[in-house]
Amino acid sequence: MSAAFLRAAPAFPAGAVAVFRHDQRQEGEGVMPHLEFYEVDVPIHDTSRAQHGVHVFTGKASSVDEALARAHQVYDAANAARQAGLEIPGQQDGGWGARGVRDGWELDWAAAKASRWSNPDSWTRTKPYEL
Repeated sequence: MSAAFLRAAPAFPAGAVAVFRHDQRQEGEGVMPHLEFYEVDVPIHDTSRAQHGVHVFTGKASSVDEALARAHQVYDAANAARQAGLEIPGQQDGGWGARGVRDGWELDWAAAKASRWSNPDSWTRTKPYEL
């Protein structure tokens, strides 16, 4: 156990009860943000065949804004690698990554939407499947 987590107990009046957790930290001690799994849906279109779709990125982030930024970063890295004739980088920290880039397809980042990912096969779903 790190010495940073050990603290002297403050004085309490007789009969008072205090509960201390070993993982409590004071403000400014470098608390790591809680990362959730996010899905980023980016509308795409094929400029040569007038086809449309959605490209989905997934990974861990602390907020919607961070998820959008991470998805854009991995796409930009994949696109730059492809243009340079290099292998596309694999999965990065937090599970973010891109497996490929298709010529002629453009992503509409201004219309991208991010939200916490909900596993459609999870037994904890709040809504049952429609039959």
